[in-house]
Amino acid sequence: MNHPLLELDHVQKTYAAPDGGAPVTVLTDICLQLAAGEAVAIIGPSGSGKSTLLNILGALDLPTAGRALIAGRDLATLGENDLAALRNRLAYAVSDHFIAPIQAVLNRYRRRWNLPALRIPDDSFSPTAQLAQMPREFDFPRSRLPAGFHYLGPWFDAAAPPVPFPFDRLDGRPLIYGSLGTLQRKDSHYFALMAEACAGLDAQLVLSLGDSTGSKIPDLPGNPLVVNYAPQTELLRRAALTITHSGMNTTQQSLAFGVPMVAIPLAHDQPAIAARTARTSAGIVIPPAKLTTARLRAAVQQALAPGNPFKASADRMSQAIQRAGGLSRAADLAEQLLPQPSP
Repeated sequence: MNHPLLELDHVQKTYAAPDGGAPVTVLTDICLQLAAGEAVAIIGPSGSGKSTLLNILGALDLPTAGRALIAGRDLATLGENDLAALRNRLAYAVSDHFIAPIQAVLNRYRRRWNLPALRIPDDSFSPTAQLAQMPREFDFPRSRLPAGFHYLGPWFDAAAPPVPFPFDRLDGRPLIYGSLGTLQRKDSHYFALMAEACAGLDAQLVLSLGDSTGSKIPDLPGNPLVVNYAPQTELLRRAALTITHSGMNTTQQSLAFGVPMVAIPLAHDQPAIAARTARTSAGIVIPPAKLTTARLRAAVQQALAPGNPFKASADRMSQAIQRAGGLSRAADLAEQLLPQPSP
């Protein structure tokens, strides 16, 4: 029997209110069938449940009632390992779809140089060496890796050019460093939420908006120290905790200095990086859909509590990063593996 590739059978999704109020129903009696190769557009106003629907279709969440099926398999009947494997397959399929136009351009140029076409994105990986900017201990266990795969830890220059910052305004309390990288808008509501969550704690919140244009600093609750752009590594040397979007750079630099994290993965590869943070117990992960001021505040307090396990795990990751070799090891491998010019 041929099943639809994706099927929703009278799906309902209801969330409990974080303040103990009435439950909120986001989806009601949704029915949908999609065949392989079929393309549809899901449209609707903000708050209509589009993201919730996509989370269910992507096996990231389960319906409260009704059934969600992928290739005839009811998601509610699958164990966590099967769900994880299914999510990986879906993510790779989506990734390959979006990469296809780039791959077409690459193949056009490859033909000009009489090079074989790339069949799949993995064909572009070097058979000589693949250098990963994380330590082995941070990654998921791998049963098969190419012979030329090397875990090196993050690459960054500890002596980076100075960035202006009012260090004299640091007051000696435990420092919480908050950053969403450089791709989020500086007026993102996440910054206000961080400020609200940390207001009144015995800690100093420093927020870097990731905006190097010198825009006006927004007013935020709790009197945090807010800058458009911060000397990240210098602050991480002093930090007790990082609140991060779970970008690879901020995550690896935090771990390099033994700083645990509260991770709020927003997009791109960030959920995968956050999953590694959770697996290694180097921090607490809060999905954006479940993020509230109260939940973030509780996570911050938990990660700052004396003797908490997250600091010890971050310290272990820091030691692993030191052993991995970083930028120096990457340069050594390049010199060893790449052809050297004739004298």
